[in-house]
Amino acid sequence: MAKSKLITIRTEDRRGSVAEGIRSFAEAGVNIVSILGWNPQNLMQIVTDNPRKAVKALKDANVAFTEETAEVVELPNKPGTLVAYLEKLAKKGVNLHSLSATTSKGAPKAVVVWTAER
Repeated sequence: MAKSKLITIRTEDRRGSVAEGIRSFAEAGVNIVSILGWNPQNLMQIVTDNPRKAVKALKDANVAFTEETAEVVELPNKPGTLVAYLEKLAKKGVNLHSLSATTSKGAPKAVVVWTAER
């Protein structure tokens, strides 16, 4: 497990607002590791390869955001692996606040990002 920062940005409900929200990362050379966005809340949750540089880029661009500690873990990409991992977290008393996972067909690993209630 690796600790990281989950950065949350609020966007507007209009074309182009997501690109505007993350443009400062590209301009600063920050790579997005994970991004999850949804409507109607207009929120994007982002994990980058360089959280410190990402936060500076957002501040310099006057983009409002929040941040919280996140865990990033790679799991084998096979049935049952995610549920087994989540059951271990539950046994340790972890109450999940957010969770996202992604992989592609045939990839050996899945990337899971989660935060817990404090």
